[in-house]
Order: sequence, then structure tokens, then C-alpha cells
Amino acid sequence: MEILESVDDAFWWEIVQDCPNATFYHTPLWHRLAVHADSTRQDCTLGAVFENGTRAVFPLLRERRMLQKYVSTFAGCYGGIVADGPLPDAEVQSLYEEVFSKNGKKFKFISNPIADDEPTPNLSDGDVEHDFTHILELDRDLDTIISEYSRGHRSSLKKGRREGVSVQPATTLEEYRRYYEAYQASLERWGEDPSSGYPWTLFEEAHSLSQSHPDTITLWLAWVDDAVASGALTFSWNQHVSYWHGAAHEEYFDYRPNNVLHTDIIEAALDEGYQYYDFNPSGGHDGVAQFKSRFGAKKWPVKRRTYTRSLLETVFG
Repeated sequence: MEILESVDDAFWWEIVQDCPNATFYHTPLWHRLAVHADSTRQDCTLGAVFENGTRAVFPLLRERRMLQKYVSTFAGCYGGIVADGPLPDAEVQSLYEEVFSKNGKKFKFISNPIADDEPTPNLSDGDVEHDFTHILELDRDLDTIISEYSRGHRSSLKKGRREGVSVQPATTLEEYRRYYEAYQASLERWGEDPSSGYPWTLFEEAHSLSQSHPDTITLWLAWVDDAVASGALTFSWNQHVSYWHGAAHEEYFDYRPNNVLHTDIIEAALDEGYQYYDFNPSGGHDGVAQFKSRFGAKKWPVKRRTYTRSLLETVFG
């Protein structure tokens, strides 16, 4: 096996295009957003060419704190190895061991729910947190999907449409700024300091990347007249559309903008032939999880594996 300490974008893109289970979170674009969210974060993705000819990428970020942490990948989203062919178990373990040989205190890997045969590290001193995401399988038409909403969600969708809520993809930087204002308002409503959230630079970079990758990054905005009522930042790759970030202005809640918003995103994903609409994990917030489940989305397991090295191992390797 040849391990590539530096992975160029051409190699990386070829792998994620040839791996049907790769999500947006396995692409170079996600790492660009991660670095814009925190200047202390560094991309240190590894590549590998195995003896059977399979090529692989292991998306990896280093978070530079007092004691370094390696994560795959950012913001609790899906990571792990993606490859363009079958993975030999022994060599995969060697790749994991290469990661663990790095001078980091913690190593965290988040599993990919749509990868049934995802390789896992055979390493000691690991803790596993069992989580879940909500995924709606797009294997039927929109009317059938809506019929499987909860009664409350169907009613809210009808009200939102009756009240004139309209949904459009954002195109301008100013529209992204208006969404960011909704995000700042949401943070205040949640009782959080607005400065503690994701910085504007992340959304500014998302806008820039959406211009060159319009089929991959989309900020959807729900409008009431000329006002942004709510929005959702989604990422699309291969079979998978993922709802990553959402925000809303409280004064428009009675218009039910989010019910219209997600339904229109689901309709667009159906039209474009995607197989999954992934609402993403809910961070332990029961109310958020219930809201997602009422669209007919089902729980899919996600595992968060954390491996911790002793201080002596961290300092002296």
C-alpha cells in the first residue's frame, strides 16, 4: 500500500465521483468550508493506493488547540474512508494506524449512514456514541411523500402555501447576508451569543463555491412578500441531498415557512433523481428530531467513534 500524505484535488475528486456512497462531506468543498469556519483548522486528508489497485481518500481535519484533535469530519458530519473499489481489510487498518500515529490527543470519526460496508478501525481505547439522522428515501412521487407527512405537517404545508410563502434558491451575496441575519436572530432566540455560531466567512465562502458548483451547494430561501422568513443550506452529491443548516425569523413562524421550504427542496431532489433527503443528526434536540420525523423521514444510525491517547503518547509519540 502507498500512503499519500498530500492529496491533490484531481485525485480527490476522482475518488468521490467513483464512490457511490460518498457524500458532500467527503469532498474537497466541505473542507474548504471547514477551514473558513475556523482559521485554526487545517486540512490533512490522506490518500492511499492499495495493492489490489483500489484508490482511497480519508478526509481528515486537524483542529489546532493546546492538544491537537483530528476529526473526520467537521461539524459532526459524515467522514471515514471513501474508495473507488473494494477495500482490503488489513491495508485499511494500516491506513487507520497511520492516522493514529499522528501527534494528536483525540481522533474522532463519524460514520456514513448510507455506507453499509463502511470499514471501521480495529483499535483499542475507543468510545462509540450511538446517534441517528433522519433520512427520507426518495423512491416515490411527491404526492405520496406528502400523504405520509403527519397530519400537522400537511396542515402547515397547506397554510404556508395559502399564505403565499414562496421558495427560491439564493443567487446573490446579499441574499446570503439576509439569511445570515436570520441565523443571528435564531442564535439569539436559542439563548446563544451570536458570536458563538458559525462566522459570516463560512457563508461567504459557501456563496462563492455555489457560483462554481451550483448543483452541489444551494441556499434555499422561504420568502413572505419581500422578507426572508427562513432558509436552509443544502449540499448535494451522488445519491444524497443533505440539509446542513437552517435559520428563521420568529415573526414569520405563523406562516409555516419551513414546511413549504422542505417540501420544495424534496420536490427538487426528486426531479433531479436523488435517492435520499438527509435531514442530518439533530444534536440531541428532541423537538428538532420530531419535526424531521413528521416529514415521514426514518431514523438511520450514525456512530461517532472517539479514540483518546494518553498524554505521554501524545507528547512523545
